[in-house]
Amino acid sequence: MSSGASDPGPRPAAATTIVAWGAFRRLPLTAAESPLVLVPATVGDALPGPLLAKLEGALSTSHGASKVRALEFELARAVESRADVVVTAGPPGSNHLVLAGRHAAELGLRAILIRRGRPSSSDPSAVVSRLAASTAAIELDATTTESLRIGGMFVGEIMRRLTLAGRRPFFIPFGCGSAVATLGYVRAGRELSRQFELAAPGLIPEVVVPVGTGALAAGLAVGLATSPTRGSVVGVPAPAMGERLSDRVASHVSGLISLLRRSGATAPRVGDAMSRVAIVDAPATDRPLPRCVAGLFDGVDLATSYVEPAARWSIDAPIGKGRGRVLWCSVSRHPDAAPASDAMH
Repeated sequence: MSSGASDPGPRPAAATTIVAWGAFRRLPLTAAESPLVLVPATVGDALPGPLLAKLEGALSTSHGASKVRALEFELARAVESRADVVVTAGPPGSNHLVLAGRHAAELGLRAILIRRGRPSSSDPSAVVSRLAASTAAIELDATTTESLRIGGMFVGEIMRRLTLAGRRPFFIPFGCGSAVATLGYVRAGRELSRQFELAAPGLIPEVVVPVGTGALAAGLAVGLATSPTRGSVVGVPAPAMGERLSDRVASHVSGLISLLRRSGATAPRVGDAMSRVAIVDAPATDRPLPRCVAGLFDGVDLATSYVEPAARWSIDAPIGKGRGRVLWCSVSRHPDAAPASDAMH
């Protein structure tokens, strides 16, 4: 163990302000809401009707976009627990890992960022030693395995070693997908409802989102179910996401509603929230996206992106009577931002 391992490390910045969101606590990492805009179709752009876009890239001048919403709730817990190290995991190229490392550093916290997907050559005790000698986030590759139990043991051992070394670690679940973190997407659904009511009065929102873990779709569905405009969510998975996505969304919805009810907050019935979610197949076509839609994802390689199927479905499927379609641009970026990477939701 390095001689510096017992150093408690940096403390959260004194300017940290945690605010209440109902019965929960949130650490604001952005100053404003993301805009809801009308997609301006140009000559030759074939759209099924008026299309709105929720430009999440305006939330962050770093990678991540929508992921910052979930991180606000987890980092609030980390700060309130007086943690000095954040440990979290995600897939290679994860926007969550980029955001977690960046915002942990801004709060004066160290970070251990674990990428799932390649074999690990990291010994937990060596990780703690590296952390003691580092001023930046430690990036690791975690064990490749189909068993979450084995991966959890790797993380658990790192947490144990950190505690023995006198650190105060806080673990943020894989991809920031806990029920508490998903409250960020419930908040986003209510934000969208307010904006949509002003932009398209009298219509019901139909929000098209990319689906990976299912947390984003679940949180938006619960948020819309407890908002005046109500509305629905259409989840479009990337081809490699496999099956049982509806089960993933249902698991997130159930966990969210249980959390809300335990806190005394308004919560819909599980059946009501799930009736608002449809998981659909991406259109089988290689036709280029209209320029007005492709331009929403500036900096993203749409040819390999998980958001491309959702964007394509939003322009290929007919819009039902009385509905207004919203494309959730979860990895769009602010004009001043670095190019967004491609993470799963």
